[in-house]
Amino acid sequence: MNKKINNQNFSFQVLLQDLKKQGLIKNIINDKVLEQFIDEKTSVYCGFDATNSTLHIGHLLQIKLLEILKNQGYKIIVLIGKSTARIGDPSFRSSERRGLILKEIDINYQNLKKQLKNLLPTAKIVNNNDWWKKMNVVDFFDQAGRIFTVNKMLERKGIKLALKNEFLTFSQFSYILLQAYDFFYLWEKYNCRIQVGGSDQMPNIAFGLSLIRKLKKEQNVGVGLITPLLVAKNGEKLSKTGDEKNIFLDEKITSIVNFYQFIINLSDEVAESWIKIFCNNYEKNLNKTKHWKKERGYQNYLAEYLISWVHTKNKWKKFSLVPKILNQKHLFKSDQCKLTKKDWEALKNNLPILPKWKQKTSFARFLVENNITSSISATERLIKQNGIEIRNEKENLQLTLEKQIKLSEEPMILIRKGKQNFYLIKN
Repeated sequence: MNKKINNQNFSFQVLLQDLKKQGLIKNIINDKVLEQFIDEKTSVYCGFDATNSTLHIGHLLQIKLLEILKNQGYKIIVLIGKSTARIGDPSFRSSERRGLILKEIDINYQNLKKQLKNLLPTAKIVNNNDWWKKMNVVDFFDQAGRIFTVNKMLERKGIKLALKNEFLTFSQFSYILLQAYDFFYLWEKYNCRIQVGGSDQMPNIAFGLSLIRKLKKEQNVGVGLITPLLVAKNGEKLSKTGDEKNIFLDEKITSIVNFYQFIINLSDEVAESWIKIFCNNYEKNLNKTKHWKKERGYQNYLAEYLISWVHTKNKWKKFSLVPKILNQKHLFKSDQCKLTKKDWEALKNNLPILPKWKQKTSFARFLVENNITSSISATERLIKQNGIEIRNEKENLQLTLEKQIKLSEEPMILIRKGKQNFYLIKN
């Protein structure tokens, strides 16, 4: 990467060309004024609303970009939106966001703060409730509400989609003004001149820059750096916080083994593109690393990097034995595939553990009650389609899953749902 911003040979344009090539930047708002913001006093910010208790894998694009800008010498600010979480951004949503109570938002805020401190240890973390709780609503609409016309706001594609689906409320319609004012507040208080955001945030960032220009009566007030949406197999975009199929950074929600299985199932093409985005100096390591000589080499290299980054190197070290265990042939036939005490210990330390199944209730209900499946009917269909498998030496298609569990003499019951979701049940 280029020289730091305190070096006279530093070029923001060259840096951004590298970042575009890397796949971290898709668009730039006000790119012609970039060179004005080569200053150690300049701050860069990115915002995350406290609408969920965890970030997801798609957020790593913005976090990686912030990390690189920090290494170039910029001050990094991460805004966790407690106030904006109460409103909810309607952009590009097909349904209305669920309203959150204050206690939920407080818990989400603390969890996000912990995650972001782990990923960006030197970043300054701010909470927009600190200034919104002091803001008079009449003063706000007098100051910011006069600047934008309703016609201009209705031109946004995200708003058009919300209107089409008939769920847009006045408060959510006003969300863009609140985010724009957040940028203005940070611009004044912390010399924040650059905002980072995903593709869905591009209109909001543009509105923020427009608000600053009009309130400060200046033209070249800042820049927006827009990351692409992270794309997995079949072009599927990993961008929705509320999507159950997404991969979350909290291991209580997405276990490390499920994180790993998701990565290992990426195509070679997607895995290589993600390595290019996330892994530092990947080109230098390309021919040196042992992973490339193996099957699923890109995927294993990427999995080790991402799990070490998100969950710490120590957790990867403890986890690294697990893939070898789970990828064994005939794993679910215990008479053909023996597991050692060390193997069971590794699984216990890394897989989600469910309580002992009390046979007073059906096994399908047990899985639903432990959030493994969504409904009893869906679970029963999954069982009929052999979508749930249980490790047992007496495995026989004539035996029900319940009987297989009763017959197990192993320390725990190993269960697989689908291709990549593994759990343990106390025996």
